[in-house]
Order: sequence, then structure tokens, then C-alpha cells
Amino acid sequence: QIVQNKAVSLEKNLIILPNKHTKKILQKEIALLIDQPYFSPTILTINEFIESLSPLRSIPKEELILLLFDTYIALDSFKNETFQRFLSWGSIFLSDINEIDLQLADAPLIFTNLSEAKEIETSFLKETLTENQISYLQFYVQLSEIYLVFHQKLISKGVGYEGLIYRDVAEQLSKSNNSDPEAIKQYQFFKKFIFVGFHALSPSEMTILEYFYHRFETSFIFDIDHFY
Repeated sequence: QIVQNKAVSLEKNLIILPNKHTKKILQKEIALLIDQPYFSPTILTINEFIESLSPLRSIPKEELILLLFDTYIALDSFKNETFQRFLSWGSIFLSDINEIDLQLADAPLIFTNLSEAKEIETSFLKETLTENQISYLQFYVQLSEIYLVFHQKLISKGVGYEGLIYRDVAEQLSKSNNSDPEAIKQYQFFKKFIFVGFHALSPSEMTILEYFYHRFETSFIFDIDHFY
């Protein structure tokens, strides 16, 4: 479809794929279909594309863990917490908030519901709680604060994780109304945007793709069985 579309020359196509492996395969397949020199279309992974639209820079998990620990022990309730004990839940928390942001979910509401569920679970049919149980519940009550403070710390440093970056781009595009944000201007050269090979999209990805669908010449070639 890409090669046969003579209305748009190859180099005017911007193709977005799920990962780097498919990028190499597509480049090879296009080369097999053309019999004379052409400029290649620009091919990006979805991560490369969305991160290019955000002022936030993705950083490794190790750095995120250290920044999260700094956020955690800055709260009075946890200032004496050890890094070893923090590690028992820090990575899980990072994974959870990454998914929350990809889903554009209301994190404070989720953490409030979680803390209320833990309170019922811990205190049911008990007149008094032990010191450990009180500390356990206090941890869940403050998860929302940890999330919000951690978010602000990352944004102030201009860094983030995948979910935060996707959420940032989705929210900025949603607020843009009829004027394209500055970050979009780097792609004004292209006549067509083609999203290829996707089969499941998070709400943040759908918001971003929908923006391009309404504002630019955009095609979707999904990785879905033709039966559907």
C-alpha cells in the first residue's frame, strides 16, 4: 500500500511501528518492492515518536528508582525507611503507576480506593490495631501523595517514564484545540502519517493517534485477523 500510493512520494511518509524489530523488516520489504533509487520513508517506533512530542526525556529504571526513594524518604512518615525495605515495593509501584498513566486513569482515586480496601481488610472485626498494622495502613494512605510528589519531581527535572510521557503528550494534545503544539512542527514536512502493525492500544496512545487522525492525512494498518 505504501509503495503503490503514487500520490505521496516515499520520503513524504512518516511510518510509526510498534518496535525496532519491525522497523528493520519493513525497510527490507520496501527495498524489495522498488527497482530504482528512492529516498526512504522515515520510520519510527511508537516510543520514539511519542517521546519526540514531549519535553520530558525517558530515563532508565535505575534512575527512576533512586528518584522515587528520594521522594519517599522526604515524607516525614518514612524518613527513617531503609533503601533495602523500599526496594521490596518500589519496582512494583513504578510498574503500577506506569500502567495507570498509560490508561489515563485517576491515580489519586485509585490509591484512595486501595487504601480504603486495605483499611477494611486490616481492621475488620478488630477493636485495636498493632503498631505495625497502623504503619501498614499509613503507607497505603500516603501512596497518592507519593505518586503526586514523584510526578512533580520528574516534571521539574524534565524526565519521566513511558506512562508519564505518554500521558503528558495525550493531555497536551487534548488541550491544543485547533492549534498544533510546537512539538508537531518538526513533522510538517510529511504528507502522510501511517500507523502500522498495532493490535492493542492504551487510552493514551488512542488519544494521540486520534489527534493525528483528525488533523493530518493519516492511515492505520492494524495487525488484526481479516475475519474481524
